[in-house]
Amino acid sequence: MWRWDQIRDRSDLDAVVSREGAFIGVNVLFLAMAFAVLLGTVFPLFVEATTGARVTVGAPFFDAITLPVWMVVLLLMGVGPLLPWRRAETQTLRKNLVFMTVALVLAVVIAFAFGMRKPYPLLTLGLAGWNLASVGLLLAGAIVPRARITGRSLGEVFTRYAFEQKRRVGSMVVHLGVIVIAIGIVGSGGYRVDQQLRLAYGERIPYQGYELQALRPFAEQEAGRASVGVEVAVWRGENQITVLTPRINRFGTNQMTVPTPSVHYTAGHDLYLALAGAVDPSQDFVIIRAVTSPLITWIWFGGAIIVLGTAYALSPGDRPLRRRVDAEAPVGAEA
Repeated sequence: MWRWDQIRDRSDLDAVVSREGAFIGVNVLFLAMAFAVLLGTVFPLFVEATTGARVTVGAPFFDAITLPVWMVVLLLMGVGPLLPWRRAETQTLRKNLVFMTVALVLAVVIAFAFGMRKPYPLLTLGLAGWNLASVGLLLAGAIVPRARITGRSLGEVFTRYAFEQKRRVGSMVVHLGVIVIAIGIVGSGGYRVDQQLRLAYGERIPYQGYELQALRPFAEQEAGRASVGVEVAVWRGENQITVLTPRINRFGTNQMTVPTPSVHYTAGHDLYLALAGAVDPSQDFVIIRAVTSPLITWIWFGGAIIVLGTAYALSPGDRPLRRRVDAEAPVGAEA
């Protein structure tokens, strides 16, 4: 909004197949998803207020509406930056699309070879390859011609380009961050394992490559909080990795209990343990809900990449400084 006078368009859209067309398409898709989420959120409240009936709109509705739209967004996100303003040249566009399609197919084949069979995760990983190829083409189109003209190395030209074109390079970094988040969502959403286990104290129960062993129940009393829980040792082979302490908290005089999971974080996945039943000292077992969420850390990592890319794009480069020095320099003097 602050830069509206500088960025608003003052001419008509010349062609749909252009960078403007891709931007408009993505914006329309975002609006469609926003409307779908709003409808799914407000509709149950409207029905209950008017008829008194309770209607539940759950994850299947939102998945069915938003997942196909997100696939198109990822598709346009890859091809959009490669399109020129106003109108795309057919020959150049065809060459780029062939390269990106090869990357998409290769990513799908690799994912399939590693055991992925679900359609949306396969397509998402394919579109991740599509977008990685797009970023590679953007960099190659900017770096290689400069290296040929100047005779400098690719590394030297890239360093200079990254400093002079911070907004473009920052946008590429943000692009990579979105790809990392998409891959994280594939793992955490498509291959999440949620299982309820009965753990006898002292006995090891296999779960997703681990062995879980309930050690002992515990009770804690602190100022404003009372907790009951159980200590669970997490083993991999003969090595004890960690001890998790899922618990149930009660705060103040409130009788409402708040289950609090305990988490073991890794780069490949997160392991969550939560109590699925009461902790009774007279019982020799405890009921645990175990959840493995693959690649959840990648979502946080991708978010950090987006923040860094945005900060880099907003940081000042040397072009404003050069213009200022040139403007202030005396006539005939070297800047």
